[in-house]
Amino acid sequence: MKILNLVIRNPKSEKIRELDFEENGLSVIYGKVNKPENEKETSNSIGKTLLLKFIDYIFGANESSEVVKPIIHGWYLEATVKHKNNIVNVKRILGNSEIEINGGKYSLGEYREFFNIERKLYNKQIFLSQKNHLISGRSEASMDDYTSMFNLLKLESLSTELIEYYAVQDKIKELKNLEKRFIELFNEVKISEVEQKIFLLNKTIVEKENELKSLDERISNIQIGHEKTEMMNDYAEKNYTLKLLQAEYQKLNIEFKRLEKSYKQFKNLDISSEELQKLYEKASFEVPELIIKRFEEVQKFHENVYSDRKKLTEERIEEIEQKKVLLKERIDTLNSEMNNIANVISQNEIYQESMAIYKEKNMELQQLKYEQGELSRFEGLINERKNEEDSLAIKYNDIKNVYNDNQKKIDNYRDFIYDMIPNLYTEDVNAYFSINLKNRHKRNRPFAIELNLTGDTGEGVGEVRKILIDFLLFKFNILLDILLQDSSCFSGIDNRQVSNLIRLGNSVAVETNKQYIISINDYQLNKNDKATMEIISSKTKLELDENDKLLGFTF
Repeated sequence: MKILNLVIRNPKSEKIRELDFEENGLSVIYGKVNKPENEKETSNSIGKTLLLKFIDYIFGANESSEVVKPIIHGWYLEATVKHKNNIVNVKRILGNSEIEINGGKYSLGEYREFFNIERKLYNKQIFLSQKNHLISGRSEASMDDYTSMFNLLKLESLSTELIEYYAVQDKIKELKNLEKRFIELFNEVKISEVEQKIFLLNKTIVEKENELKSLDERISNIQIGHEKTEMMNDYAEKNYTLKLLQAEYQKLNIEFKRLEKSYKQFKNLDISSEELQKLYEKASFEVPELIIKRFEEVQKFHENVYSDRKKLTEERIEEIEQKKVLLKERIDTLNSEMNNIANVISQNEIYQESMAIYKEKNMELQQLKYEQGELSRFEGLINERKNEEDSLAIKYNDIKNVYNDNQKKIDNYRDFIYDMIPNLYTEDVNAYFSINLKNRHKRNRPFAIELNLTGDTGEGVGEVRKILIDFLLFKFNILLDILLQDSSCFSGIDNRQVSNLIRLGNSVAVETNKQYIISINDYQLNKNDKATMEIISSKTKLELDENDKLLGFTF
C-alpha cells in the first residue's frame, strides 16, 4: 500500500493543503525553522509531525485524542492510495470513526481488513518520534517487537518458535508466583520439603484415625441404663452428622474468603468499556508496538478475562453464602438437639469425657486432612512447573535449530548493515549486526538484537544505529511499501550523517520501489553536501515555517 496524494480540507470542504508523493523514492516535508535552544526539541509546532500523523491515519492508525483535538473535528483527509496495483480513493474524517473507501463507508477495523493492514508491522516502519531501543519505542523490546521484526525479515519460522517459547516462559512465571503464595500459607515451607511433609502428614492422619476408632469402641462399651441406650445412639448419630456439617461449613468459609479476595482484585482491575477504549486509543499512539489486536478483540479479551470471571465469582460468592446460611441453620438445630440429649445423659461423666476427647480428635483430623489436600495441590503445582521447565528445554532446542537454519539470512542482513557504513562515514568506521540467541533461561527472553559501530562515529551514534535497523527492515521486507520518519528520528545526529542517511534511505527506496517519506528541519542538514541538498530540494513536497503552518493556525 502506497500513498500517492493527500488533501486536507476544513469542515467547509475548503482545500487547506494538497501534496503529491513520490511513488518510488524520497518525499520530504521541509521545516524552515531555527535550531531550538533545548537540544531535545526538534520542532517549532509548524505541523511537520502532524502531517506525518495524518499520513499514518491513512495507513490505519488509531486516532489520538491528544492530536485530533475538538478544534479540528470535522476536518477531513482525502487520499489517493495504490493497493495491489489498484488506485483507491479514501476519506477519513477527523473526530469521526467512519472512513470511506471509494465512497463506501467502513469502520476502522473493516478499513484495515480491506487493505490487509497489520498495524504492529507498520509500527516497525512508521516513526513519529525517537525510539528508545534498537527495535522498539520502549526501553525494553517486547515479544511483538521481535516477532514483527522477524516477520519483516522473512524469519517467520523463528517468529513462530519465539511465540511458543514466550508462552512457556510466561506459564513458568505464573506457576512460580502461585508457589510463592503456597509457601507463605505453609509458614515458608521449602519446596524440597513438600514431599516429606506430605508423607509425615499421611502417617499422622492414619494415627488420628486409629485413635478415633479406639474412642468409638470405648464409647460403645460404656455401660449405661437400658432406658438411655436409644438416646445415646441418637446423640452419636447427630454428633457424627454435626462433624460433617461443621467440616463442610469450614471449607465453604475458606473458599468464601478466597473468592472475596479475588473479587476485590477484580474490582481493582475492572475498567469500563469506555475507559478501556480511551486507554486503547491512547496506547495506540504512545506505545503502538503494544497494539496487537483490533479493538473488538481487546474488548472481548476484557470481557472474558475480567467481566466474565468477575460475574462468575459474584455468582459463586452468592451461592456459597446461601449454602452457609442453610448449613448454619442445620448446625444450630443439631447443636440444640444434642444439648437436650446431653442434659439427660450428663450424669454419665465417662461418656461425657469420651465425647469431648472424640470431638477434639475429630477436629484435629479434619485440620490435618485440609492441610493434606492443600499440600497435595502444592505438590501438583510443583510437578506442573517442572514439566513446563522440561518443555522449555525442548522449545529451546527447537528455536535453536530454527535459528541455525536461518543463519544464511542473518549473515546476509549483517553484510547489508556492514556495506551501508561507507555511505555514512568517511573515517574508518565498521559495523557489526547480530541477532543473538542467548542461553536458555526460565525468565530471560531468548534473543538480543545488537548493532555495534566501531571507530570515530561522531555525534548521535545511538540514533544512527536505530535508523540503520529501520533501513534493514525497509530493504528486505516484502510486506510493507513505506518507511516514514519524523525529524525527531534524526535528532542529535551530526548533520553530515543526517544528509548521508537521507541519501541512503532514498537509494534503498528507489532500489526496492518503495516510498521513503520524512520530515526534516533546515538546521539538521549539511548545507555543504550539495548533492544531497539537490535531492532534498527536488523531493520536497511541502515547506513549512512559523509563518506558514500546516493548518494555518496553532492549536
